[in-house]
Amino acid sequence: MLHRLTLPGRVTTTTAECFALGTDASPYSLTPHTVVSPVSEAEVQATLAAAAVHRVPVTFRAAGTSLSGQASTDAALIKISHAEPAWKELVIAPDGGSVRLGPAVIGGAANAALAPLGRKIGPDPSSIDSAMIGGIVANNSSGMCCGVASNAYHTIRSARIILADGTLLDTGSDASRAAFLTSHAKLAQGLVDLAREVQADTALAARIASKFSIKCTTGYSLNALVDADPNDPVDIVLKLMVGSEGTLGFISSVELATVVEHPHSATAFVTFDATAAAAEATQALRALGDRAPDAVELMDAVSLASAAHSSDIASVATLPNLDLNPRAAALLLEVKAPTAGDLEAACAALAAEPLFEPALGDKLGFAQSAAEAKIMWDARKGIIPIVGARRPPGTSTIIEDVAVPVSALAPLTDDLSALFASLGYPDACIVGHALEGNLHLIFNQGFATPADVDAFRTLLDRMAELVAVKYDGSLKAEHGTGRNMAPYVEMEWGPRATSLMWRIKELFDPAGLLNPGVILSHDAEIHVKHLKATPSVDPVVDACIECGFCESNCPSRNTALTPRQRIALARKLSTLEDGSAAHAEASALLDSAAIDLCAADGMCQAKCPVSINTGEYMVALRAARLASGSPWASKLALIVADNFGVATAAGRGMLAVAHAAASLVGSASLTTVSAGLNTISGSLIPIWHEALPSPPLPVSWRGAQSQPAGAASRRRVAYFPTCVSRVLGPSQRGELCVVDAVQRLFDEHLVDSYELVIPDNVDGLCCGCAFESKGLSSATDAASARLGDALAALDVDAVVVDASPCVETMRRLGAGGVPVYDVVEYLDLAARSGHFPALSELAPQPAAEPVVLHIPCSASKVAGLERVYQSVAARLWGERGVVGSDVACCGMAGDRGLRFPELRASALASLTARAPARGVSCSRTCEVGLEAETGAPWHHVVVALAERLCK
Repeated sequence: MLHRLTLPGRVTTTTAECFALGTDASPYSLTPHTVVSPVSEAEVQATLAAAAVHRVPVTFRAAGTSLSGQASTDAALIKISHAEPAWKELVIAPDGGSVRLGPAVIGGAANAALAPLGRKIGPDPSSIDSAMIGGIVANNSSGMCCGVASNAYHTIRSARIILADGTLLDTGSDASRAAFLTSHAKLAQGLVDLAREVQADTALAARIASKFSIKCTTGYSLNALVDADPNDPVDIVLKLMVGSEGTLGFISSVELATVVEHPHSATAFVTFDATAAAAEATQALRALGDRAPDAVELMDAVSLASAAHSSDIASVATLPNLDLNPRAAALLLEVKAPTAGDLEAACAALAAEPLFEPALGDKLGFAQSAAEAKIMWDARKGIIPIVGARRPPGTSTIIEDVAVPVSALAPLTDDLSALFASLGYPDACIVGHALEGNLHLIFNQGFATPADVDAFRTLLDRMAELVAVKYDGSLKAEHGTGRNMAPYVEMEWGPRATSLMWRIKELFDPAGLLNPGVILSHDAEIHVKHLKATPSVDPVVDACIECGFCESNCPSRNTALTPRQRIALARKLSTLEDGSAAHAEASALLDSAAIDLCAADGMCQAKCPVSINTGEYMVALRAARLASGSPWASKLALIVADNFGVATAAGRGMLAVAHAAASLVGSASLTTVSAGLNTISGSLIPIWHEALPSPPLPVSWRGAQSQPAGAASRRRVAYFPTCVSRVLGPSQRGELCVVDAVQRLFDEHLVDSYELVIPDNVDGLCCGCAFESKGLSSATDAASARLGDALAALDVDAVVVDASPCVETMRRLGAGGVPVYDVVEYLDLAARSGHFPALSELAPQPAAEPVVLHIPCSASKVAGLERVYQSVAARLWGERGVVGSDVACCGMAGDRGLRFPELRASALASLTARAPARGVSCSRTCEVGLEAETGAPWHHVVVALAERLCK
């Protein structure tokens, strides 16, 4: 229905794709019948209006890191895209005191933009580098440091809100406010009446204030009825939208007040012999008031043991009797200060507190190193997926989220540990933001049998009684009520307050179409229905809990499935009957939107707390598909690897022919023709783009070897010109190609210290990278071995390589036992050792506009290489003359970005919008893709060096 009425081309109704797009981090699995991807407020309004007419329930989704089922639906899902400019608004007030953000802005990106001003947004969930602002506000997320005072509720200033009937309310606009009061007089008056009613009931008002003095996201933000001006219904609307989980409307833009982010910080890891002792220490820390640490994170013995498998925290490894003491625990402390002196004083004052003496026996030591702090925080922030990765096969990881006054934290931890033990959950662990009395309870649960579901229900019942009744705490502190705690809202709040919530829902959404079953539900069993199955599909990805941390790094996220969606679809496929229509549909989607369009760059692994490389899994599926459907492909690839010189010559020849054809028929016509051939060939033939350069002359024709001068003291170095540098020439005629640039730098500046040699028959050599990502393992091994033999025969001290993908591949697969260096890395080493004074003494010459430096995904995997390129670029153009691309992967993936240009466009959408004037990188294929999408010239950094330093 919706696809006919609203957004043709941006509506998905196929079951397999809807299932994949509907995946989130919760233990629930519902498949939407429609997924709508609007690109503007007007399209959201139209969709909601159509849904209202046809009585179609609607759920909103941003990043989908949701843990409580608030982003799951079997109706219509409105999914906000990573790429659409309308949802990526980021406007900082001149004084940095506030920031206006679109719902698809990732929290970490907002903080990165605010960092130069010494500010950040208040909410700081552990998922901040993945979670989007829409979800952060809709769930009233908090996190490590923000507590209650700096959460979204207390920092929101204004918002643009689309109501259930499609009406847009801009709370920051006087005209919009006035129009709302006229068009929605019943809603406005109803809210005024509720506020006056609550404020007149002093006992109820005090109860609400007490509940929100600690973290609480159970139910609606009833504090809006206490805090807001009872005569200002728009203010009440604004505050109620925070934490409403898409049940009252859609937030299309929000203005948040920012908070100070001090530049200096220190971290300490303190161990205790009992969880209760750590909790008691937290109470003492909170009593310090302004002298308390900014963050106090608690980790119990089970979480510490899990973290020890994934980190190198010294304190974890040395924790006394960790395996023998199930009550052991630790606190992770962070202190922040405006100056180094203030930080030193704050740390010294904390170290002198007597509360640490039983735990340490000596002085409390704070680490000020960013590297040490990162290790500790990565272990804490990643504990949920880390624990999930160790779960028994076929089970799901559940994360409950509770809060109590800090005075009750110690007895609560004891009671929760006893509860888990009594119900048979030996792997359950307790972590949390202890300074706020906020605990996350992580346990693994199967749902394969009715007995499993009953066990889950029993645990939730007992936990709810313990937290809500015994300790009068919050059943959901910061993760949102969702469908997970909807049946327990009245247990926590009581009938009077719960009836207020139902009245609020009725005022905003009388038809009950916005996210039904979330926050409030008449179904007492909703929390144990539609539970997610997690069958094993492959050891590489079985540890995935579908948290979505990986998605922001995925180059195909705007055009195909993301890593977690690929995994979820593969799991679903394994449960479908082979030969069925559902199986065929899911299999076809996995082929086209996962296996084909995965860049296999492994950047998902960089964001995954348990280092899952979904690209590795996709490559394995490519290999399996080739083996079953194209058994000749592996043999053909092996022939190509054995005759790579012919392939290189053919590549240069085809590129030359293509350029000749483009000059005759026009570049646009050639693009059209090649696109047709691409379709006919099943995407095997690349699509022409005018950014593709002419081929350079073959290396051997230029007499490319730098001949020895006979000086015995010179270091003998092999230069391996990669196949991409041998096939792809410079962007413009008259410019240096990469191979020429390397040789001229060595010949003019390093000839006294280095003897540069090039392997014989270099055109016939390949590192194997060209075959590996295609799943052609035999050809990969053959090419790598042949190159290794050629390099070993040269008797050299090192080999330098001019493309970062090949550097990464050669270091991983081996290169005849010869140390492998990126060429710029080696030149930088030469400068630091005094052999390349022209580089070490280079005076920066800033360009008219900042030069964009793109670090390819392969370079980011080579230790230290990113730092080297940043350093050398700064020597060329100055620190302020270089900016990063902020792109994890360009989407070229060898030739894949030419065969599937939508992958390249998806990966570079954010950079294209910035319209850079000039860019540099360290891989010729990446540079071609970057030039194709941005229209700006891109070069290898070594070319820029040669242009500056050579005659």
